[in-house]
This record gives sequence, C-alpha cells and structure tokens, in this order.
Amino acid sequence: MKRQSSIKRSLVLILPVVLIFFISFSLLWGDEPEKKGKDVDFIWHKYDQGLKKAEKEKKHLLVYFFTNYCGYCRKMEKNTFSDQKVKEVLNSDYVSVRVDGGSRNKIKFNGAQITERELASKYRVRGYPASWFLKPDGEKIAPLMGYTPPERFLVVLEYVKDGAYEKMTFSEYLEKKKEVGKSKK
Repeated sequence: MKRQSSIKRSLVLILPVVLIFFISFSLLWGDEPEKKGKDVDFIWHKYDQGLKKAEKEKKHLLVYFFTNYCGYCRKMEKNTFSDQKVKEVLNSDYVSVRVDGGSRNKIKFNGAQITERELASKYRVRGYPASWFLKPDGEKIAPLMGYTPPERFLVVLEYVKDGAYEKMTFSEYLEKKKEVGKSKK
C-alpha cells in the first residue's frame, strides 16, 4: 500500500516535468507552418468603436457574431477569416467588428450600455456564426447566417462593397457574374 502511494506521488511530480520538456522541445524545434505569400494582419474592432470608424472612413461594416462554444465559429475563424484574400478585402474595404454572443462585456448601443449578448439579441441572432453587413452609417443591410467558406465569403464581400445589394438580389448578382464570366471566355 505504501509503495503504491509512493509511486503515485512520484508520477504526480515527474509527469508535469516530462510534459513541460516535450512542449518546450516542440515549441523550440517544431516546424513552423509554411506561409504562402505575405501574411496580412487582421484587426477586429469593438462594436461602438467600429461604428464610429466606419462612419468616419465611409466603409461598410461586417459585424461577426460568435460564441466560444461554437464549432462552426472556430471553423469560420480558422478557414475564412485567416484566408489572406479575405483579410485583404476586409482590411481595405470594411470595418470588421467581432461580438461574442455569449459575453456579458458591456458596449455602447444607441447611447445605452448593453452586453454583447444583448446586442446579439437585438440583431436577432439565433445561431452562430452570424455575420451582419451594415452601411457606413450603421443601417442594416442583411445577415449571412452560418459558416461560409472563403470563396463564397469573398463573393458576398464584393456584393456588399460594390453596393450591388441596392440594385439586385444576391441570386441576380451571382447570375450576372456567371454571364460576365461566360462572355470573357
């Protein structure tokens, strides 16, 4: 009995040391992921700050709602928001806002203090991820619900940036893009 207790104590002391050693080794000598092209930094703003910045710079807003427990949110951030072309378009043509729909962090909304969770409710977000597009003055354009791969997200970004939403539906926009693509061939 004493011997088992002694072994357990030894394991409790040795195991963390071994883990620290392997983690340190992999961090120091592990392979870094290969970067393709120039890596672009991406900036998320708080909601109230983003609104001011968008109005000042006359840029559309992307308001991205997520939660920490959402698997598709992690996928969206890993695949879509880490895509270099998506980051370039968002940085140059949009003000990007990130809102944690499960957070009790306070933000300003129409002069009042509310939580990020309450803001998600005001936008009627019922599932995550959800992306809302706004005009530079803060007027809502439309939401994009769920995970969206980078290629599709870029088309939506172009649709909003060009103001095509004021002239045609997204389906009509896609059809027009197909026609233009065929005529170029």
